[in-house]
Amino acid sequence: MSLFETKILTKPILQKALTDLRNAGFKVVKVDYGYQVKDGDKNIMTAMTGTNDYLCRIRKGTFEYG
Repeated sequence: MSLFETKILTKPILQKALTDLRNAGFKVVKVDYGYQVKDGDKNIMTAMTGTNDYLCRIRKGTFEYG
């Protein structure tokens, strides 16, 4: 079973999630294809830019948005 789940988030919801994760002490990095959120060396979330939304791969139990 995977440790991750896939969700589609709108830009406003993603931006709120990234702000909240940053404030909680996670490292948010802008990359060519979108964003990565890390806790030390562990990947917590990857958000890939889509046409209107973001395709997000999120570690289960990290947070609930959208």
